[in-house]
Formats: sequence, structure tokens, C-alpha cells
Amino acid sequence: MGRWYRRRVLRLFPLYWLGHLICLVSPFVFLKDPIDYRFFLSLLGDRFYPPDAVFYYLVPAWWYFGLLIQLYVVFPFLFRLMQKLGPAQYLVLSILATIAVRFLLVDVLHANSDYAQGAFFMGGSGVRHGMVLACYYGEHPGLVEERLFAGKTLVAGIVIYVLGVYSYQPVFFHVFTDGFIGTGLTIILAQCARWVDRLLLVRSALVNVGAYSYGIYLLHQPYVLYFGNVCATSPCCSLCLMPS
Repeated sequence: MGRWYRRRVLRLFPLYWLGHLICLVSPFVFLKDPIDYRFFLSLLGDRFYPPDAVFYYLVPAWWYFGLLIQLYVVFPFLFRLMQKLGPAQYLVLSILATIAVRFLLVDVLHANSDYAQGAFFMGGSGVRHGMVLACYYGEHPGLVEERLFAGKTLVAGIVIYVLGVYSYQPVFFHVFTDGFIGTGLTIILAQCARWVDRLLLVRSALVNVGAYSYGIYLLHQPYVLYFGNVCATSPCCSLCLMPS
């Protein structure tokens, strides 16, 4: 277990720290927040508490890093629980727990909305559902692929995704939003990946993007915001954006 955690730390933190260094020294980044005590909390991987101060601090895309840290901490417990209960019972328990936690956070405690969006790992269920899918795939890969890539599964994925989008309302249905959107998108993207696999040039490009996806995720947003801000404030673009 110690070796697994060491490998995760070495995989996650060096590039993450490089992202912080770039924010300090690069002239081509857009920072909406000052460099203060939150910068050091972020360096430690704290992107979740206190959520109103650190969740979207400095580089908003980095909110997911805090969720990753939480999931790595609890993963051994969740994995043993899945082994003990079995994938089916674990999946049902995971869904019920997510619904209960989201309802408690939003409708009972009226907690900061960032907790349900990722500042607290129990607010979402995608990773735990992925564990179940991986477990079944390891035991029955042919059956899982047959069902996952069926046409009716794609239709179901689109319907589930649409339900998720429209469930994000200030009523009880919001507790299903994360599960619906995550499940629907997983099915849709899995099917898209299967189609793209037949296009050699596109497949090769996406494989390369995937290999560097973690670095792209960490480093892209400060530059995108910078050049977007420069473009929006330049006289040429301002003229283009003026109503005719």
C-alpha cells in the first residue's frame, strides 16, 4: 500500500507544483486571485477546505486535484468494501449514499454548494461507479463490451444525460444530477471512442493527447484565460464584438 501511495504522489504532485511555479513566474497567465495563504494550502493539495476560499482559487480547473487527493485517501477502504459486499450491492449502496449526502448538504444543512460539486468526495459517485464497471470488466470483458457498445445503450446514455441536465434544479431532483450526467457521459464518450478507433489519424492524435492529458489539464487554463482576456480587450476584437 505504501508503494502505491508513493507512486501516486510522484505522479500527481511534481507537475502540480510546476503549475504553481508557472503562475508565479510566467508573464502570460491571467490570475484573478492574489498570492496569499491559499497559495500554500493549494501547494499541499488542499483544494477543498474551506471551499469558499480554495475550491476555485487561482486556477479554477484545479478544483479536481483536491477531489483526486480525497479519492486516493479513501480508495483502499472503498475497494475493501466492494470486495466484502460484492459489486452489485456496493453499487446500490454507493448510489443511495450519494443521494443522501447531496440531499443533506444542499437541502438540510444548506452547506456551501462546492461541497456537492467536488469539495467533498461523497457528493459525486462517478469514481465509485467506475470501480464497479472495472470489476465486472475484469471478470467478463466480452459481456461488458457487448452491452456497453450496444445501440440501445447509447440511446439510454443520451436519455440519462438529458435527465441529468434537466434535474439540476432547486428541488429534490438535483440529488440525481451528478449520477445521471456522469453515467450518461461515460456511455456516450465510450461509444464515441469506439467509433474514433476506426479512424487511424484521429485515434493517433487522441492517444497522444491522452498521454499528456494530466499536464494539459494542469497547465492550460492560465494561458487560455490570459489570451482570452487579451483578445477580448484588444481594439480589433472589441470592434468585431460591437453590435452592427
